[in-house]
Amino acid sequence: STEFTGEIPANPETNTFWAVYPYRESTTFDGEEIVIELPYEQVAKKGSFCDDLFISVAKSNSQHFYFRNVCGGIQFTVSTPGIRQVTLRSAGDCFLAGKLHIRFREDNIPYVSSVDAGNTSISVTAPDGEAFEVGTPYYIVAIPSDQSFFSLIYRTNSDYAEYKTSSPNSIKRSVFAKLLDKDTDLDFNESKATFEFESSSSWLPWTPEE
Repeated sequence: STEFTGEIPANPETNTFWAVYPYRESTTFDGEEIVIELPYEQVAKKGSFCDDLFISVAKSNSQHFYFRNVCGGIQFTVSTPGIRQVTLRSAGDCFLAGKLHIRFREDNIPYVSSVDAGNTSISVTAPDGEAFEVGTPYYIVAIPSDQSFFSLIYRTNSDYAEYKTSSPNSIKRSVFAKLLDKDTDLDFNESKATFEFESSSSWLPWTPEE
């Protein structure tokens, strides 16, 4: 269990309490939905994801809260030394990040009803200004989406390579798809641009839920 402290908003008409993690000053609540941003620029964490990325929400008629995950994403590893950024891109108009409007179904499962300022790609930079460790799992957190073709773009300081999925896939809530060592056998091309990165703070079930 985890202990949270802070103010708990309640709908005065239904006496329903809502809660969201992580805390962001820009997060809003209007009595019907939570609006919170999932950034399209993320910083990786070895074996996991940064604590402020994986959005969870709860809705309760008491002060006992069961938080459910809102997002999903992918787990990836690299086999090529020197990769410092990985970008997940949707081939269509499928938003992967942006300002999420979150509501609850009748069974109390959260869903993203709409997205403002949506972005069809998410770029993840290796932590501490270094390169991704070969064979170490990292995660990209994304909005659940319908079926789409996706690509992974791998970047070093000066080169890049792109992997494209051969069939459409969905990003499911609370689930991470494995895209492991997809840079293997790719041809890295020299880019006309020089990339400088600044560090800042099959399906794989992540959190079993009913």
